[in-house]
Amino acid sequence: MNYHLAYIKTKEKYFFVENFYNDQFEIYPNPFSQSVQISSNAEGELIVIDQLGRIVHQSKIACGLNEPELNKLSSGIYNFRFLSKGIEIVRKVIKIEQSF
Repeated sequence: MNYHLAYIKTKEKYFFVENFYNDQFEIYPNPFSQSVQISSNAEGELIVIDQLGRIVHQSKIACGLNEPELNKLSSGIYNFRFLSKGIEIVRKVIKIEQSF
């Protein structure tokens, strides 16, 4: 079992939940250079936010393995937000330059 931090949104209020069980959303590899894979047991929406708070990517996530097109992102630290069934899960993900 993987336990992580999550925010639960109800009626425009957020509740912080520590040790939220969320094996339904995994991102790998982290850090990544060209592509990232997202494994999810639930359908939802992915929102990628840069360190300046700008939304740089938004897409639907299906059940199973997903590979969103993020190769145009610059190197840096991003917050990946997964929204599904009233639950918001946030992960910090790092994109690095590809080394040859």
